[in-house]
Amino acid sequence: MGRLQETCGAVTGAFMVLGIYASRKYSDKVERKDHTYALIQDFNKRFSAIHNTTNCRLILGIDLKTPEGRQQMTGQNLSETVCEKCVSDSVKILEELIK
Repeated sequence: MGRLQETCGAVTGAFMVLGIYASRKYSDKVERKDHTYALIQDFNKRFSAIHNTTNCRLILGIDLKTPEGRQQMTGQNLSETVCEKCVSDSVKILEELIK
């Protein structure tokens, strides 16, 4: 996201989905927050178990703020080999959590 390479965009998107899901499921604000936090923490644990982190820079192993890093991203096809896997894994985890 914006080459900041902090939390993986697939993870951030999943957190937003979980927030929307929980906000529709519970009318009580405290219950909704508690459930959302639990879902996000569970998602984070599961994603980290697969990728060892939720940090984009660590997942990719390159620095996108540098021309060399951007060249590696393209040259090594990391969008398709790494990023798409992160998105796919995020969707699978979301499906398991929302069932």
